Amino acid sequence: MSTETVIPKVEKKHLENPTGGSKMEKVPGKPFMEIHDEINDEGQGNFPLILDDSVETQTQEDVKPKRMRKLTSGGQEMYEKEVEKYTAELIHYRKNLYILINSYYSGELETLEVRLMPDRINKELSKYQQISEKFIGFLKRYRTAESAREEATQKIIFKSIVSKAKTILNEIEIKLKQAQLAKSFATGRKFKPPSASSMLIKQRAKMDAAKTNLRFASKEAEPERLQFKLEEEELKTKAELLKKKVEAKLQMELLKSEKEVAIAETEFNAVREELEMEGSRSSGKSMASVVDPRQHIERYLQKQQEIMKSVYINPQQMQPPELNVHAAPFEPKSEDIRQTNYEINNVSVANELSKFLLKKESIDVSFYEI
Repeated sequence: MSTETVIPKVEKKHLENPTGGSKMEKVPGKPFMEIHDEINDEGQGNFPLILDDSVETQTQEDVKPKRMRKLTSGGQEMYEKEVEKYTAELIHYRKNLYILINSYYSGELETLEVRLMPDRINKELSKYQQISEKFIGFLKRYRTAESAREEATQKIIFKSIVSKAKTILNEIEIKLKQAQLAKSFATGRKFKPPSASSMLIKQRAKMDAAKTNLRFASKEAEPERLQFKLEEEELKTKAELLKKKVEAKLQMELLKSEKEVAIAETEFNAVREELEMEGSRSSGKSMASVVDPRQHIERYLQKQQEIMKSVYINPQQMQPPELNVHAAPFEPKSEDIRQTNYEINNVSVANELSKFLLKKESIDVSFYEI
C-alpha cells in the first residue's frame, strides 16, 4: 500500500490549516499567508507560510526510486541528524524571506527601503536555494522510502517559495515604476519658465553683490598697501645700517693700514739715520748721496758674493802651506780694523733695512687690495 503526499488546493476565502488548528486567510492583493500564534522548534508560527495555488497533488509512485534501501540503526541515526541540520538551515532562510515579505506588505516602508527590497529578497532566496539543492542531493544518495518522501516535499516547498518570491518582486518593480512616473509628472507640473521680471531681479542681485565685493576689496587692499610700505621702509633701514657697518669696517681697516705704514716709515727713517751716522763716522761718506737704499743693499749683497767666491778654495787643489818659521809676527793696521768694523756694521744695518722694505711692500700691497 502506497502513501500519498497531498498538498491541498487553497480556497479563495477561508480554509483550515492542514498542519494544525490555525486558519489561512485571503487578503485582497496579497498571497495566501498562514498565521500561527507562536513559533515551535521547526520554525513555524508568526510568519506566513506561502502556498502556491497551482501546486498539484503528487503521489509516492511518481517519485519512488526503482530500488529502495533499508538503513541500519546507525545509518538511520546519521540520516536523521543530517535531515535536522538541513531542515534548520532551510527554516532559517525561509523565516528571513517571510520577514521581508511581511515588511513589504505592511506598507510602512519608505521608497528607499522599497528600492532595496528586491536585492535583499534575492539574496535570501539564493541562500535558501543553495541549501535546498544540497539537501535534495543528500536525499537522492540515500535512496530510501523516507528520503524519497522528504525529497518530494522539499521540491514542492522550494517551487512554491520561488513562485511567490517572483510575484512579490514583480509587484515591487511595478510599484517603483509608478512612483517614478508620479514623481516625474509632479516635477513637470512644478516647472515654469522664468519670467522677465524674475530674470531682472536676479541680474540686479548679481550687480549689487559685485558692487559690494568691489567696495570691500578696495578696503581690504588698504591694509595690504600699508603693510607693504612698512616692509619697504624696514628693508631700507636695514640696508642703510648694513652700509654704515661696511663703511665703518673699511674705515677701521684703512686706519690700521695707515698706522702700519706710519710705523714702517718711522722705522725706515730711524734705520736710514743710523746708516748715515755710521757711514759718516767710518769713511766720511754721507747717506744723503744715496738715491735709493735698495741699490745700496744690492751692491752690498753683490760684493759679499764676490768675496765669498774669492775665498772659496777647491779641497782637491789645496796644498799644504809653506810656513816661514822665521817670519815676524803679524800686526794689523788701524785702517784695516776700521774698515772691518765698518763692513760688520753695514751688514747688520743692511739686514734691518731689507726687513723693513719687505714689510713696507707687503703693507702697501694689502692696502691697495682692500
